[in-house]
Amino acid sequence: MSMDAAYQLESYAAFPLDAEIRPAPSPAAAIFDLAHLRRYTAGCTDIEREILGLFTAELPSRLSDLSHAKTPKEWHMAAHTLKGSALAVGANRLAQLCAAAEKAHPHDHGAVCAGLSLAIDALLAELARLDLA
Repeated sequence: MSMDAAYQLESYAAFPLDAEIRPAPSPAAAIFDLAHLRRYTAGCTDIEREILGLFTAELPSRLSDLSHAKTPKEWHMAAHTLKGSALAVGANRLAQLCAAAEKAHPHDHGAVCAGLSLAIDALLAELARLDLA
């Protein structure tokens, strides 16, 4: 996925962005903020890869939690959990979409999951580009 396509991801989602979550100045930074992660790793690439490996390994399960949520509370908790993890590692765009997902109407959940899946694909591509995947 190109950076432009990833940056325009909100056109694929059925919900607005939450502008109060760490807005980023560029498309690449909007997807992933390496400087944020490096504040916690002191720039140690091995630690960054380990943290991101743990985070990305959990992404399919977290998306599954969302898609299988049966109650609004389950949906909110799944979106909130993913948002917190994304914020912790610097996955800003995913965190923004998760913040919006927390407030999504149940009729929009399918479209929200599709939008989050696209955001995850963009994040994984960016991590691979940075040789952190």
